[in-house]
Amino acid sequence: MIEKLKFPTGLYWSYWGYLYTPDVVSGKLPLVIFAHGLGETGNADGSQVQKLNTNGPFAFLTKGWKPNFLALAMQAPTSAAWSISPESIEYVLKNDPNVKKNWDGKNVLITGLSAGGAVVIQYAKKYNKADYAYIPMSPVDRWVDNKAPLGKYWFFTGTNDVMSPKQMSVDMVNQVKAVGQEGILSTPFTGHGPWNPSYDPTYKDSATGKNIYDWWLSTATTPPVEPPVPTVYKLIVKDSSGATLLQKDVTTNINIVI
Repeated sequence: MIEKLKFPTGLYWSYWGYLYTPDVVSGKLPLVIFAHGLGETGNADGSQVQKLNTNGPFAFLTKGWKPNFLALAMQAPTSAAWSISPESIEYVLKNDPNVKKNWDGKNVLITGLSAGGAVVIQYAKKYNKADYAYIPMSPVDRWVDNKAPLGKYWFFTGTNDVMSPKQMSVDMVNQVKAVGQEGILSTPFTGHGPWNPSYDPTYKDSATGKNIYDWWLSTATTPPVEPPVPTVYKLIVKDSSGATLLQKDVTTNINIVI
């Protein structure tokens, strides 16, 4: 289920966005947060929120992909910024009832591209969450003090990206490793994107042999439990001559009184 919602941010404005929740929720679930790039900004009234389906997880969630975790994407108004703010992410995590309802409160993947990749870098630095995983793609920012904050990191960058030079991501991966944390680098594209092949849940990157979601869940404190698959029984009712009166598949107990 994908809901269009308005998310208060604790700032002077709210963000419109999408929240994905599995159709069947079994216990509390991990959460993916996607920070969009400049091309996905929209109007303050939410009339362009569908642009969040262009890149990132919602490009696949809107086409029928149904993972067993939550996903959130919020849209910054074009007049306000190039992407959402790190502070808005933290505010929603702490205060939004729609997010808190099914989130396990500890396992988060924050990912974004271009300007959204910069948001990932900025959030990690400001809030220093050791249990969180971060996947910045073509980030147009770096840690100015050259010191990596806590967390698990997988950087994606282009081999010849003039907007987000490869060396910038290489340096940040080395800074992550220097403090004993997991840091991975992938260069699956040449320029500034395209990013969707790396967000595709069917894609397995050569750096890990996994897609980004499986890698993240493998690092989770408590991986989500897949909801049980209901047992299907075949109900057949026949009369005294053996003719079939009723035949159907059922998944619940049925009391039959004759």
